[in-house]
Amino acid sequence: MEPTEVELLHTARIDDEFELCFTTYSLGKRRLGSARIFRNNHKYCGPTKSGIDMPRYQVDALIPVLRRLSDELERGLCAPPCEYASLDAGRTANWLVQVLVHDTRPDGQFLDVRKFVTSDNYTGPTRKGIRLTVDHIDQLADGLEHVSVSLHSWREGLSGLFAPAKPEYEQSEPPADPGRGVPDHLKGYF
Repeated sequence: MEPTEVELLHTARIDDEFELCFTTYSLGKRRLGSARIFRNNHKYCGPTKSGIDMPRYQVDALIPVLRRLSDELERGLCAPPCEYASLDAGRTANWLVQVLVHDTRPDGQFLDVRKFVTSDNYTGPTRKGIRLTVDHIDQLADGLEHVSVSLHSWREGLSGLFAPAKPEYEQSEPPADPGRGVPDHLKGYF
C-alpha cells in the first residue's frame, strides 16, 4: 500500500550535506509520523535508509525520553555506551534508545533510536531507526513535537479528509501552492 497525504512539517539542518525532515503521512487508515535523514550532495539527493516511522502514542512516548536524555548527558549523569530506554512498538518489537560511542573516536557519541524485534525467525535490531550525534538530540525532539501536534490534529479531524468545512469567506481564496514550505531540493518527494 502506498502512503498518501504526506505533509512536510519541519526540517533541521544537521550539516552541509544532511538534513532531518519530519513528516506525517497516511498508510491505509493509519496516520504515522516520520523523522528521516535526507542527503544532498553531488552523488545523491534524497532520503537515506535512516529514519523512524511511528504512530502518535510512540512519538509522544519518545519525546520526553529524548528531553531527559539530553539533560542527563549535559549534566554528566549518563555515561555512554548505554541502553537508555526501551519503548513499546507492538507485540514483538520495541524502540531501543541507546547512546553509543564511535569505534575509533571515543569522543564521538551517537544517539541511536532503533526498532528491536523478538520473533521465532529473528531477534535483534532492524534497519528501522535513526543514528545522530548527541548534539542533535534536541533537534530531533523539537521536530517530533511538530509531528505530535500534526498527528493530534489529524486524530481530532482537523486536517485531511475529515477537516471541518471552512467558512464561506475562506473558501473563496485561491488554493495554496502544494510545494510551498518545501525546500527546493526536496520538492520531488512531496
